[in-house]
Amino acid sequence: LQTRLLATNPDQEDHFGYAAAIEGDAVVFGAIGEKSNATGVNGDQTNNSVSNAGAAYAFTRFGTTWTPQAYLKAAKPHVEDLFGAAVGISGGTVVAGSPNESRRGNDAAGNESTEPATYSGIVYVFGPPTASPGPEISLLRNKNLTQGDTDDLGAVAVGASGRPVRFFINNSGTASLTGLGLAIKGANAADFSLTSLPAATVARNGNTYFDLTFTPGATGLREAVLQCFSNDDDESPLEIRLTGTGTSDAPLTRALGAWLKASGVDAGDNFGQAVAVDGDTVVVGAPNENSNATGVNGNDKDNSAPYAGAAYVFVRQNGGWVQQAYLKSLNSVTRNFFGNAVAICGDTIVVGAMHEATGGYDSGAAFVFVRNGTTWTEQA
Repeated sequence: LQTRLLATNPDQEDHFGYAAAIEGDAVVFGAIGEKSNATGVNGDQTNNSVSNAGAAYAFTRFGTTWTPQAYLKAAKPHVEDLFGAAVGISGGTVVAGSPNESRRGNDAAGNESTEPATYSGIVYVFGPPTASPGPEISLLRNKNLTQGDTDDLGAVAVGASGRPVRFFINNSGTASLTGLGLAIKGANAADFSLTSLPAATVARNGNTYFDLTFTPGATGLREAVLQCFSNDDDESPLEIRLTGTGTSDAPLTRALGAWLKASGVDAGDNFGQAVAVDGDTVVVGAPNENSNATGVNGNDKDNSAPYAGAAYVFVRQNGGWVQQAYLKSLNSVTRNFFGNAVAICGDTIVVGAMHEATGGYDSGAAFVFVRNGTTWTEQA
C-alpha cells in the first residue's frame, strides 16, 4: 500500500471513490454524495447546501507522494445531480458524468435552453491536469519538458487572455536547487506573462511551480523562449520554446472547458451514466434512452423502446467538441440498458447492455464498435 487518498473536504455520505480513473501519475475520483454549492474548478468547499450534487477530485503523484491537484464541480450544481457518477482521464483531459442533471443544452442559436429535461444527464470536460515529473531537473506540464522542447499554449483570441497554465519544476538531484529565476525572451515575449513565480530554492526530490498566461498581441503563430536559471550547471538556463496562436474571433468558451449533450435529449435518458475518454474521443452511455433505432446513426426520434439505451461518440474539432456517432446495438430492444458501461481504446469502443437477453433473461451482453476514418460499425 503506497498511500490512502481522501477528499480535501471529507464528509459523511459523500461516497468519495464511487468512480475512479487513472492515467500514469494522475488519478481522478468521483464523489456523488458531495454537497457543496461550489462551481467550476477549486471552488469553496465549505457550503454543504446542495445535497448529492456530487464532485470529482484529481490527484497527481511526484515520486511516492500524491498531491491534490483539482476539485471539480458542475457549472450549475443541483440537488441529486450525482456529478462524478462516472469519470475518465486521458492525455490530461478529464471527463465527469452527471447522469441526473436536467439541463437540456443549447438551442439552435447556441444559447442555453431554459426548458428542463428531467434526469437527461450531462457530461463535463475539464482541461489538462499536471503530468508526472521526469528523472532529472526539468519543467513539467502535460509532459516532461527538457532542453529545447516546445510547449504549445493553444489558440486564444487577440486581446483575450488564455487561462493560466501551470508548470512544475522538479529537483531530482542530490543537492538543493537554488537561485531559481525565470525570463521570457524573443520577438513575441510580451504575449507570454508570468502570473506567479516559483520558490527560489527547492530541496532535493522536491518541486515548485509557476503560472504563465498567453495573451496574443496579433493573429497567427506567436513564439518566445522561456529561460529557467538555477545552480544546475548543466542546464542553466534550461530553455523551452513557447508557442501559441492568436485568432481573430473569440472562441466560444466555458469556465469548465466544455460540456456535452446528446443529439436527442429526453427526460430520464441518464446521459452520462457511463463515460470514457481516449485522446480526442469521448464516449458517453445513456442506458435509459428510449429510441427504437438500431445500429449506428439511426433515427433517435421514435421513443417506442423504453430503456433500450444508447451510446454517443464525441470528437474534439477546432477547439470544440462535436458528436461523431450515435450508437445502438443491431438487436436493440426494450429494457436492454445498452450504455450502462462504456470503454474506448483508440478506434475501438465497447458498450455494455446489462439486461440484454440473448443468453437468457437479463443475462447481459457487451458490444464492440470499430472506427474506420470517421465511420463506426458494430464488429461483435
